[in-house]
Amino acid sequence: MAAYRAPRIVEIVDTLPKSATGKILWRALQEQEA
Repeated sequence: MAAYRAPRIVEIVDTLPKSATGKILWRALQEQEA
């Protein structure tokens, strides 16, 4: 696997933020990281 494809940080969380339709809110995850 190329180095740029490997995750830099792996963080374990209990729950993922989801929208009303059940999709994961990736923006919210990115904001938590920053």
